[in-house]
Amino acid sequence: MSAYKDNSKKSDAWRFPHTLQTISIFSFIKKIEKDFFAEVTVQNFGYIEDSFSISLQLDCNLSLIEILNHANLGTWGDFKNIKDLNPLCKALEILEHENNCKIAISEFSLFLKDTSIIINKTNNLNISKELNTILREIASQYIYITNGFTKKPYEIYIPVLEENDFDMEMYIPEECGSKSYNEYWGIYFESEEEAVIYDVKENSYLPEELHLCMVEY
Repeated sequence: MSAYKDNSKKSDAWRFPHTLQTISIFSFIKKIEKDFFAEVTVQNFGYIEDSFSISLQLDCNLSLIEILNHANLGTWGDFKNIKDLNPLCKALEILEHENNCKIAISEFSLFLKDTSIIINKTNNLNISKELNTILREIASQYIYITNGFTKKPYEIYIPVLEENDFDMEMYIPEECGSKSYNEYWGIYFESEEEAVIYDVKENSYLPEELHLCMVEY
């Protein structure tokens, strides 16, 4: 079962990173809330390698279809041009400048009225810079994900990684593991006990024997 199925409650673990300047964190949050019409919380994952690692949670009172439509029109997230930096990138750059350090988003969680989108950092790809592309891909794949609008996912987990990435919650066999955000996704439906793996490039779900495995800690 997904750990994010109940998106009506926030974890007590969500808090402001005390190691970053409080004023700049509040400014960062207000900027994101304004551009994404959401309530934003930040969790500090600590200092990893040469940068601070943070997690963002956005609670937005819109449906997935509404988000995708608004994003396409540039009225949500200000995604007017795929080549331009989106508001998340701009706000993150300001936060880095004010704290004189690199800041990486390790996890981006978007809780909507009907669906949750969970994006985890992978390889050297930057979530903030890839967010526009990910949302556009979800929009283009929506008819296939929902089997012609007959099934609605309650969570989209991006990406599904290879089985040798044991520090991650989800994995699949190495031969079909994901190296980018738009290769394999984990999709949760109310009709399924576990997540199923969606092949983005093939616009289809993988065979049942290759379905998502959950790592037990």
